[in-house]
Amino acid sequence: MADDKKSPFNNPFAALKGKLGDLPPGPAAASELPNPEKKWLHAVVAREKKGHGGKEMTRLTHLCATADEAQEIVEKLKKQLGCGGVSEGCDVLLQGDQRDRLKPWLASLGVKRITMAN
Repeated sequence: MADDKKSPFNNPFAALKGKLGDLPPGPAAASELPNPEKKWLHAVVAREKKGHGGKEMTRLTHLCATADEAQEIVEKLKKQLGCGGVSEGCDVLLQGDQRDRLKPWLASLGVKRITMAN
């Protein structure tokens, strides 16, 4: 055997790494939301488990004024975060614990105060 330093594990994607170029940048979050001129002041992000069959959910509240805005935000977040979601009135519910991924997204919108509950 040669003295090559190889990983002890087989990596089937190592050969593909050089063939794939950089991915294009994603769309800016602020331009995707309804009412981009609106000042986003406060949002509350909380993790829930009760009432969802034991599954973790992330609830985003105090961000939207209407149910239509919440529905538009759900559609954008589902694509951006790659998870399922639904709107309940003016609240946004996302599947799984998305708190760590949601905070930078809200900060890029210019939300002044982000409260992380639970």
